[in-house]
Amino acid sequence: GRATAGAAFERHVVATARRAGLAGGAAGPEAAPGPPPAERSPAGGPPTGLMSRRPASPTPLRVLHVINDLGMAGAEQVVLSLVAHRAPHVTCAVARLNDVDELDQPLRDAGATVCGLDMAGALDLPRGLLRLGAEARRFRPHLIHTHLLHAEILGGALAHALRIPVLATVHNVMWSDPATFGRGGALGGLYRRTLRGNDLTVGVVDEVARLVIASGVAGDKVTVIPNGIAAVQLVARAEARRRLGLPEGALVVGAVGNLFPYKGHDLLVAALARLLPSRPGLHLCIIGHGVRPHEGGCREALEAQARALGIADRLHLPGRVPGAASLLAAFDVYAQPSRTEAASIALLEALSAGLPAVTTSVGGTPAMLGDSGAARLVPPDDVEALAGALAALLDDEAERRALSERARRHAGHFGASGMVAAYEQAYLRLLGRTARAAGDSGDPSLEVPLAAERAAAGLTAGPP
Repeated sequence: GRATAGAAFERHVVATARRAGLAGGAAGPEAAPGPPPAERSPAGGPPTGLMSRRPASPTPLRVLHVINDLGMAGAEQVVLSLVAHRAPHVTCAVARLNDVDELDQPLRDAGATVCGLDMAGALDLPRGLLRLGAEARRFRPHLIHTHLLHAEILGGALAHALRIPVLATVHNVMWSDPATFGRGGALGGLYRRTLRGNDLTVGVVDEVARLVIASGVAGDKVTVIPNGIAAVQLVARAEARRRLGLPEGALVVGAVGNLFPYKGHDLLVAALARLLPSRPGLHLCIIGHGVRPHEGGCREALEAQARALGIADRLHLPGRVPGAASLLAAFDVYAQPSRTEAASIALLEALSAGLPAVTTSVGGTPAMLGDSGAARLVPPDDVEALAGALAALLDDEAERRALSERARRHAGHFGASGMVAAYEQAYLRLLGRTARAAGDSGDPSLEVPLAAERAAAGLTAGPP
């Protein structure tokens, strides 16, 4: 069954690590000379909350990030922020499983070392394990921070083999959908086993944390840290439109996201066909590509749909566009019709740019927006509602200006520096908790107050 397969995988990881001379604590104790001190509250009470100021620890802290790839999507942007906005005492290394390397140089420029494991599939598992283990031995991390399903599985298993604390960030909710991985599938079962074995799992919104707890993870090993974004310098509207090939005088609905079916871009094309008859100057621009920059994803399907609807000349698919967030001024209205979403970085960037936005009420999006009124919410898979909400904004410039102001104001609550400070506090607390579990008294101020944080977030104490 799934448990047998998961146990076999973990035994294989440990055996591979031992053959390479990595397991048995070779990397763990040497890498972790003891937990760095935590920040105390001004009154000498318990540590401050996850979104408060950055810990002032002079003790070096080494964090190894493991992620599927280094493309331009949201989870990868979070890793870049964790490196670029880290405290001076924090050193980062990043290991990517496959060959997608768009963010390699920006990460190096920000001060991280980057290691590619060159894994193309399951057959590359032994080689990937050896390379990741070698990177852990070289870097000697105090903890491993994993991102996205495959990297969480691989990085989590190796962390246990090396006795290194592991923190995982769950960036999306697709793993919980039986239609995506299947409740009875080996991969889904292995991932849920991985979640239960993490020392700490971070959900990017409350909804993700609830799903993690519902999968069987102990509630005191789950917390929430909202995504944050770095400030983006916008390119002037005329120049942004020139780079994207958009007419200067057009009315443009825009979107940014990988061209995958779950992003719902087909709904946008259908909505465009409904809106065009009464708005002849309207254009739609979707920035994105497949998994790799040279892959089209569902580009051909979107182009075929537009041709069938007779609107091919109004659909713009520029593909991979470096620094896409800087070109958001090219759009009049932003649209995100996702069928599933957790806490979209692209949506936060659009709000930060002051774009009036229409998005779907899926996943963590409603909670992320709260009662801010920063964007219009519509049901998923509802072309009629999507077209209606877009029409209301396209036809009302005053409402677009009002929504723009609310969007900027709300996005200001999601800065990268606050997110990074929250993660660094979580690192310190996790190291203190795991040190005491191993028999080291450590620093009592490092206790993780997860029960209080869960209560504040409205999370349950265990599986429902």
